[in-house]
Amino acid sequence: MQVSSFCFGKSPFIRLFTAIFVVASLMLLSSLTAAQEKTPAAAAKEALEAQEKLDVSLFYALQLGNTNAVSQAIRQGARVNVRDPDGMTPMMYAAVNGQEDIVEILIRNGADLHLTDANGVSALMQASWAGYPRVVELLIANGANPNLRRAFEQNRLQKKGMTALMAASMTGNLEIAKTLIKKGARINVQDDEGETALSYASRGGYIEIVKLLLREGAYTEVKDKYGRTPLAVATIFQHPPIIRILLGAGADPYSKDLNGTTPVKYAWALGYRDILTPVGR
Repeated sequence: MQVSSFCFGKSPFIRLFTAIFVVASLMLLSSLTAAQEKTPAAAAKEALEAQEKLDVSLFYALQLGNTNAVSQAIRQGARVNVRDPDGMTPMMYAAVNGQEDIVEILIRNGADLHLTDANGVSALMQASWAGYPRVVELLIANGANPNLRRAFEQNRLQKKGMTALMAASMTGNLEIAKTLIKKGARINVQDDEGETALSYASRGGYIEIVKLLLREGAYTEVKDKYGRTPLAVATIFQHPPIIRILLGAGADPYSKDLNGTTPVKYAWALGYRDILTPVGR
């Protein structure tokens, strides 16, 4: 039987058509094979990229303070406990910016209130430092620990081992200090440099917080790593009203620091000896 040479594509047109068909078929086959054989790593990468987009949308909504956008991002799958490169969570951002409504949304959606950022600072510490009493109340009411201590250095909060009460005391947030004490914050705990809430309030000259701490049992003779008492600190930072309050509470004007210097000597050296003269020896 004779087979037509036409079937073998000896025509230039047929040869071209056949070549195009073969190449197209191979490309389609390759594409289908690749789609069917997507590696687990590739699939995981796509899923991670999708999750990151959702998380970014949540942080962006927080930046705008948009409660609806925050809720929408969470509904779509954004993680409420995700961290940025500094270890900050959405809750920490909401707390430091006083976003009460968003704090409530995050709590309802399972935000972990005990997490700390890369510097060891919790959402409660952030709110205490920034001065948002309502946020502090919300966090504590939902289980935040008022006695959690930070573990690392951070310029804004100054010291290792700082508590929320110390943060409130160093920034003069009386209402927050009251709330923290009412909820069980320990008053006489010391940070890693030996300072207490009373030391910080004395340093800042916050009269009402000093009075509050003394009423609640703050020790006047606790010494920092330099051997200085709150009275010595108040004297060095030149806060006469605080000096008088501490003296009235029984603070010792002759307590020596590591250099052997007393509050009386500091007062004389700084030119306001009259404050401590009546108790001079």
